[in-house]
Amino acid sequence: MNGKCKTGPSPPAVDFRNVGLRYQSPEGETEALKGLSFTVNEGEFLVLLGPSGCGKTTVLSLIAGLIKPSEGEIRIGGEILTEEKRPHIGYMFQPDELLPWARVIDNVLLGCRIRKEDDRAHRERAAALLDEYGLGDFKESFPRSLSGGMRQRAALIRTLATDPSLLLLDEPFSALDYQTRIRVSEDIASIIKREGKTAVMVTHDISEALSLADRILVLSSRPASVKRELHVEIDGRGVIQRRASPLFADYFNLIWKELDDENAS
Repeated sequence: MNGKCKTGPSPPAVDFRNVGLRYQSPEGETEALKGLSFTVNEGEFLVLLGPSGCGKTTVLSLIAGLIKPSEGEIRIGGEILTEEKRPHIGYMFQPDELLPWARVIDNVLLGCRIRKEDDRAHRERAAALLDEYGLGDFKESFPRSLSGGMRQRAALIRTLATDPSLLLLDEPFSALDYQTRIRVSEDIASIIKREGKTAVMVTHDISEALSLADRILVLSSRPASVKRELHVEIDGRGVIQRRASPLFADYFNLIWKELDDENAS
């Protein structure tokens, strides 16, 4: 024997196994998810698409442990998700939620302070992230002095400052105008890749999904399940390069048809 231990492949970063969710409303019981099964690999950028109201944001809430499934099992990094055992997850919402009365550096350190990790190492990491991603000169500024794109970058750096194992993004570019949206999505995708993070994003925008995703899951109407899985194999690493690819329109039309069929059903 050579004394070396054999190790198997790493477990998925996220693993949904036949997850269902039902909730009560004044109209009675509503089934939001049914038999939802999928995985997210380490370092992957996964995007969820689906009809309005199908439960995309609900999936993010389940991953974050904010709500519990009615049935099935959720594993994060191979460990069953429970109230007692929640993973370290960064959540980026639609609005940037920067505190207007706090300096940029204090906004970025907010998560660290909530986690009681406002030590020298975390402060140095936050400052280094601001420097690396173009906001170093604005550390002592207030959010009102930042453009919309810069605010979103600051919001992502705040999420990264606590060094989460997984990033959840809930339509983070929806409040931006079209040109800024493309530019900021390029910035944020690049930052996530450079930091080596696993990300799950929800969007209604097919073009945005194709510009960013390694893989796309198209969800059905409620109760949501996975209707189609697409590995995005488009040449070009950047958002603009992807959108210029001849394959972009083919993927777009395929996804559009899937969603159109759902909306018509």
